[in-house]
Amino acid sequence: MKRQLDVDQLFHTLDTMTEILTEEGHGQYLEALAQTGENLFRGEILQEPLSDGAIAKMDALFKQVHDTSIEKETVRKAFQLAIIKGMKQSVQPHHAMTLMGSQYFHLTLFSAS
Repeated sequence: MKRQLDVDQLFHTLDTMTEILTEEGHGQYLEALAQTGENLFRGEILQEPLSDGAIAKMDALFKQVHDTSIEKETVRKAFQLAIIKGMKQSVQPHHAMTLMGSQYFHLTLFSAS
């Protein structure tokens, strides 16, 4: 039986993968977060080029995620936390992410297929 992944563990995984993409020049945090979600949804790394070290780190993180079971609510909460982190870094301070905005981002990210 697969082990459960909690919100904190999934957030850490999303954040780490997003930071790797950001460091590799694939956009700012929120753009890289969307790419990370797409990678997890498709089950493969879609961005090119990536360094060998980045690919190795992301493959290890993919294995952790795909070897576990994750509830939908856990995915939603982890993405909301990551979105909030990204908005703190790059969005103007007077713009706030609402719950509905976060859910819209989540729905558009995972409805592509």
